[in-house]
Amino acid sequence: QGVYFSQSADQYAKQQGIPVEHATSIFAGTFGFIFLACEMCLRLVSSVLLSLDPELSWNFIFGIYSVLAFVTAIAMTTAHEYPMDPQQQQQQQGFFQKIEAVFLLLIDDPKMKYMIPYAMALGFGNAFVNSFVNGEVLVVALNDNNDQYVGLLSAFNSLVAALSSLLFASTFLDRKRAFVLLGAVCMVCSAAPFLFLPHPNQHGWVTLLFVHGVWGVARTSYESAYKAVFADFFPQEREGAFASLVLQNSIASSIGFTASYGVLCNAPSRYCIAFDDGKLHNVLTMSMFVIVTSVVGLLSYLYAHSIYKNEKDSKPWLVDSKDPGGQIS
Repeated sequence: QGVYFSQSADQYAKQQGIPVEHATSIFAGTFGFIFLACEMCLRLVSSVLLSLDPELSWNFIFGIYSVLAFVTAIAMTTAHEYPMDPQQQQQQQGFFQKIEAVFLLLIDDPKMKYMIPYAMALGFGNAFVNSFVNGEVLVVALNDNNDQYVGLLSAFNSLVAALSSLLFASTFLDRKRAFVLLGAVCMVCSAAPFLFLPHPNQHGWVTLLFVHGVWGVARTSYESAYKAVFADFFPQEREGAFASLVLQNSIASSIGFTASYGVLCNAPSRYCIAFDDGKLHNVLTMSMFVIVTSVVGLLSYLYAHSIYKNEKDSKPWLVDSKDPGGQIS
């Protein structure tokens, strides 16, 4: 996905005579809007169907999603394939070469290791919102034992994210850094309410709408601005860079979902709360995990950005030849 996005941005920049960094901003915002808007519609499906028939089986709903996934997979065979010159064909990487590229990029490019904390924070935050907020807080706060409101609030999350992506594409062409920093702040805000009011029965619609709203903006920072930044930071090794981005986020999500139900405590207290599984979980540790990694991710990204600017100033040959302006985002 990332490499195809970069190829499309390169072609668009060449046709329009604009810097590649502008094209990556436009494409990232537009892609984010379409992707998240479709996600919003699909998430509404479950809420609408369950409101029409509360006895409807989730197997039927998952069946609808499975059919749609199969159809879209077939549709991808019609996607345009960009022609490659002999040099690009020689550089095209297979599966094991991509794995090697991920580790070589981590070793050879100083920016990559400082990009890891932000993607990890997004993964941890995603696990926190989906497992704790949707899985525990929502059920208790809204008395939603049939999961009727999960799709509705998730759709609201996607709506905010889609509109934010549209705003990014139309307004923040030269402000990718600002949007990435805003995303980190929103990640912190998604967990902050539970530092002060940790028990699910202390919350209601206001908290849930707030958390899903700020998480929608955080997702935009990743799906739009952060991916555009990756295309700008690693123009010579995009396959390895985007493979690394997916790997980082996937590992963080796996750890986050496991930790959400694995951070246990011994005796009931302000932050030691019983979940539906009957075990006592430490909400303070879960919340602080998201907040700390988000702050570290923000600071690490700023340092990676400073390295990028220094490279642009000291090594002008690193500027993509397709980028007539060589502008810094």
